[in-house]
Amino acid sequence: MQAKTKELIIQWFSKLFTDFQVELIDKQTDVFEQLINSIDFKEQDLVSKVLSLLCMLSQKNEKYLRKIISKLIERFQNNVSDIKQDKINQVISVLCSSIQSERVFLEFARILHETTAVYQEQPGQTTFSTDIRFAQDLIETLTITVASNPMYEGFRNKLKGKKATQFVASKEELFFTLYRTWCLSPVATLTLCLLARNYELAYNLIPRFTMVRLDTTRLIQLGNLVQLIESPSFTSKLSHIEKWIDLRIELMRQDRQTQFLLKTL
Repeated sequence: MQAKTKELIIQWFSKLFTDFQVELIDKQTDVFEQLINSIDFKEQDLVSKVLSLLCMLSQKNEKYLRKIISKLIERFQNNVSDIKQDKINQVISVLCSSIQSERVFLEFARILHETTAVYQEQPGQTTFSTDIRFAQDLIETLTITVASNPMYEGFRNKLKGKKATQFVASKEELFFTLYRTWCLSPVATLTLCLLARNYELAYNLIPRFTMVRLDTTRLIQLGNLVQLIESPSFTSKLSHIEKWIDLRIELMRQDRQTQFLLKTL
């Protein structure tokens, strides 16, 4: 199917959805699954339009966001050689532009946790499961996206407890939901702990790195984390003086958490 034809179909569905939301949600959800299956990640403009349409659906019926993200993860895994980090970043950006980033990342964490658990228990089963190596790569991509992109500052503030969570009861629950999935990747887990200012846990994780084989890719990611520590992702901005206060200022404090931060660094 030509890109122009796909674009016309998407426009038509967008119009239908605007006029007949309830009917489409209740009776035509298989069409939206087919839309995901038809995505060609090389056609960036079309990808954004399809995802925007799917986000409209999930905003009206929460259960469909889970279906959408599950299907996207399946597409990522089945086309892992063709879908690079920038394509995944584009998908995440579109989702978070229409839906709260907290909700999006929570769903990714929950689905990856469930599907990797299935894979570990029954690697030969026929239902969809997530390969561990693929899950590690996807988690690391999500982590770099959260840690480095200014678009996700609000989400980072929720992890730090500076902003109230909306889809879980507390910052602790938000952290734990991500942590139990993120722990598939050592570097991603350490990054998450630093972002959430769980410095004691970060410190306790460091010795365990000696028990994990870190290949070249993971060592590069560890180097990237060192660079990220100096970035605005790990800082707080004081608007009245427009100045970045970084981790070095935190090191001047004399509390328990600061001591663990110092040991971790």
